[in-house]
Amino acid sequence: MAAGALGGLPVAGGGESSDSEHDGWEIGYLDRTSQKLKGLLPIEEKKEKFKKAMTIGDVSLIQELLDSGISVDSTFQYGWTPLMYAASVANAELVRVLLDRGANASFEKDKQTILITACSAHGSEEQILKCVELLLSRNADPNVACRRLMTPIMYAARDGHTQVAALLVAHGAEVNTQDENGYTTLL
Repeated sequence: MAAGALGGLPVAGGGESSDSEHDGWEIGYLDRTSQKLKGLLPIEEKKEKFKKAMTIGDVSLIQELLDSGISVDSTFQYGWTPLMYAASVANAELVRVLLDRGANASFEKDKQTILITACSAHGSEEQILKCVELLLSRNADPNVACRRLMTPIMYAARDGHTQVAALLVAHGAEVNTQDENGYTTLL
């Protein structure tokens, strides 16, 4: 799903493990008058506000909610974490905040790592580069492959992000690794 119900804002997908169109991030239903938050406990309200803040990139609200007890390692539908979502939309400021709050840069869900997610993010190469730099500075492994045996550098090269690929090489990314089809980064 490429856009949520909140004015066409991008939302994170559920990763490789989902065949469903519902990705766990779409929270536009909160705005519908037919459904209300009345029955939710305060922590549930906080979680919903947290999801909404993530989708709109409201860093100050996210920090406030983290201060109030929301876990930086919360998981949403299909196991995505806030850091994975932030990397998927190349929000470097949010990636930094979450990493500074203790988010795990090496997290993976069904062989989809946060670094792979960042390297295949939708955004400018400059924003993707910032996210990748942050993740590598927190010891994200540039050689962990997804289920299709593609590594972060393969995703960066596929999308034409030469600066990102150069940064990954500088951090030890293997350029001769083959994906499931036998292709390397250079191919």
